[in-house]
Amino acid sequence: MRSRVVILIVIVGVGAALWGVRQARISRKPAYSEDPPRILIIGVDGIDWDRLDARITDGAMPNIGRLRDSGASGVHHSIYPYYSPVIWTSMATGKGEDKHGVHGFKAGLRASSSDGLVDSNDRKVKAFWQILSEAGRTVGVINWLVTWPAEEVSGYLISSRACMFLHMKTSMDSGQPEMEAMRPGVYPPELWDTVLTFRRGREAVGDDRIAGLLASPDYSDERLTTAAVEQLARIYADDLTVQNIARNMMQNAPTDVTAVYFRGSDIISHFFWKYMEPESWGQELEEKDVYALGQVIDRYYASVDSIVGTVLDLRGPNTVVVFCSDHGFAGHSGYPGFEGGVARGIQMHREEGVIILNGPGIVAGAEIEGASPLDLTPTVLALSGLPVAEDMDGRVLTEAIDPVFFEYHPLSTIGTYESASASADEGEETLSSPIDDKVVEQLRAIGYIN
Repeated sequence: MRSRVVILIVIVGVGAALWGVRQARISRKPAYSEDPPRILIIGVDGIDWDRLDARITDGAMPNIGRLRDSGASGVHHSIYPYYSPVIWTSMATGKGEDKHGVHGFKAGLRASSSDGLVDSNDRKVKAFWQILSEAGRTVGVINWLVTWPAEEVSGYLISSRACMFLHMKTSMDSGQPEMEAMRPGVYPPELWDTVLTFRRGREAVGDDRIAGLLASPDYSDERLTTAAVEQLARIYADDLTVQNIARNMMQNAPTDVTAVYFRGSDIISHFFWKYMEPESWGQELEEKDVYALGQVIDRYYASVDSIVGTVLDLRGPNTVVVFCSDHGFAGHSGYPGFEGGVARGIQMHREEGVIILNGPGIVAGAEIEGASPLDLTPTVLALSGLPVAEDMDGRVLTEAIDPVFFEYHPLSTIGTYESASASADEGEETLSSPIDDKVVEQLRAIGYIN
């Protein structure tokens, strides 16, 4: 009798265990077996892996910290030379510059000062927003580099040039002709009237926000140059404008794939690195400025975390988040073969950027090894349940994705997504905008062009 009871208990226990396994599979099933997840891509220019890791460790970046610690992450090995338009276009296409045709900040030759600014007409291949649109997915693209003029998509596209207009110009100094001339910067064109209302100007960066970035308790006195404070405020206002656009568009026009780009951390690093590491700077600096501005970069990283946290709060259920930067930052003396003394140009960049994936189907704690900007589009396509093109140079980051996901959305390939109409015409001219001169001036200020 006792042996029968034992056998019955064992049978019941095994049955319960099997039922538990079955229920676990069922509980996992919806995230993988129904429609592919939504995807939120957050790109932040110039975020360095080591500096991000240090700020997460000291508790200054809790939002990105949680994203990293509960997701898959690794070093994003950038593409040399570290020109942001080239890299972000490689991210958007999965192809190198020899294929996509964007070689720098200028159309044509990289360092040319006679050619116009690079624009979307220079790109010779399709970006992920075009591929996804043609596959019936909806997309929203905000501030991605090399997106002026805006291309037709199933959803919306707000170009980087349109976003720059919002912080470079105001309704006070921009006439109606200039306003209308910027309309090609968004798709659909009628969206421009709404986007204009999303601007966050210098007034949005109040005294408390500026004070939070400085070590000086009172930045308004003569101890600190007004120019440095105003530069800081303008950069911050730029990122806040993009955040406000993302907030409004994600709330009112949700899409299957949303991509938003922030550039403030890169510009901040160029302007304020010398105060953080004055010993690497080849010129004498005022001690008061070193004291007041020496923590701006690290504190701005914390502000980026807050901005990213706001965007993360807007994601819907069943959303995979991809957080990435295009390159890291070496500063004045960290770049191999670089002696310091120059605060400008891509010499300040370094290879080690950031890649983080988080959400349904992503393996928590997985280490991503050997990731490249070329891998973003293939991975986004795979997570969307679409084939990866064989003529793409990147790969799917399979080590970050649960194999169960691929049971429901098998990896597949297609020869190419290109067509004859997708290639840019060799003789096609760039389309200028009312702020091109200001953009060139800014690029020269940080040494990106001659």
